[in-house]
Amino acid sequence: MPTLHDKLDAVIARLRDWPRVVVAYSGGVDSTLLAVLAAQTLGRAHVLAVTADSASLSRADLREAAALAQQLRLNHRVMATREVSDPAYRANTPARCYVCKHTLFVALAQLARAEGYQALLYGALGDDLAGERPGQRAAADCAVQAP
Repeated sequence: MPTLHDKLDAVIARLRDWPRVVVAYSGGVDSTLLAVLAAQTLGRAHVLAVTADSASLSRADLREAAALAQQLRLNHRVMATREVSDPAYRANTPARCYVCKHTLFVALAQLARAEGYQALLYGALGDDLAGERPGQRAAADCAVQAP
């Protein structure tokens, strides 16, 4: 069974596959750890942490994510998304998470292409990998990696 150190080494080795990355950054534990590891591995200038801002994100959560990014000296950007305008999101079905993440990942892909980033990344915990996860399905559909 791999140790925590082994898992960390595997993530760092995976990060080295890409020269420049965009990290979907919520300010939560998984995306923050990923953004910090990416910045340490690739250099801060090669990592952009992006927080999606929409009516579905509280102002307090947005402020906290931005403050943490600044404290950690991450290159951080806030990008407007409009998943709440999608009828599939507003229907509040289990597909809502898919719509939210898909909207984010499509916007991040456009940003990455425009600015020369080679990969889109998001943080996923080991427990997240079990079972049906609409956000992970959106990531797979958009070629977003969870190292």
